[in-house]
Amino acid sequence: MLKALIGAGENRRGEMKRVSGLMAVSLLLVAGFLLQGCREEEQGRILLFDKGNYIGKVVDGEKLDPSTVEQLNKRAEKQWM
Repeated sequence: MLKALIGAGENRRGEMKRVSGLMAVSLLLVAGFLLQGCREEEQGRILLFDKGNYIGKVVDGEKLDPSTVEQLNKRAEKQWM
């Protein structure tokens, strides 16, 4: 009877190791999917900004037409309401 109890305990430990191993593998798979889940346009973008310095794309002397400026001003006014 004692041997049966000891054998049952060993079997349970093996089962626990299997479950913890499966959980670890599952966690690694989920973490991998989450890390790879970023859209391509979000990868490589600037994360640390320098206050007061514009580090965006340089527009070659192009100016916005007056209608676009007016639309942007109207949009900005709506945000302050």
